Amino acid sequence: MTQSTTSSRGQARSASRRRPGQTEEEIAAACGIDRWPEFVNEIQQLRRNVVAPVTRWAGPCLASALRLAVRGRGWPGEQAAQALRHVAADPKTISPMRVAEAGPWWDEQPRGEPDEDLRAMEEALLEAGGARIQLQIQARNNLRAAQLPITRSAVTRTAFDLLTQATDDPGAA
Repeated sequence: MTQSTTSSRGQARSASRRRPGQTEEEIAAACGIDRWPEFVNEIQQLRRNVVAPVTRWAGPCLASALRLAVRGRGWPGEQAAQALRHVAADPKTISPMRVAEAGPWWDEQPRGEPDEDLRAMEEALLEAGGARIQLQIQARNNLRAAQLPITRSAVTRTAFDLLTQATDDPGAA
């Protein structure tokens, strides 16, 4: 009797821990990964290519890393697969959880999809002369205050918004 009660409680506890959107396939879908098993194999092959262990790079571990990065830290889901590839290909990386931290892997644009808008914003900021640096400092402060990831693209976009606001309303600057 005691065993069945313990078993029932254990099942109830594990069922209560599972929330919607928490399975490997659901977090993969949230990150734009259509074929989860193939993606896991690709990541493990990247680890093998740098002669690194793959034990921590199993599907559940990768899903946990993506979940922490995207849901826990607010990194963009559409960039998560590419960021994880970058982290996996680095021989210095020990754990996939590294993807959840700030790093150059979040500054990269997905391959084959150049961001023309971002380039145009960078050009406009360069043309702003000395104001560019102040705008970037303010952009970083705004992102930090909003507890958003501070990436190159986020700083550029926020600084450009500040520049646009300043030129639309000269009295605001």
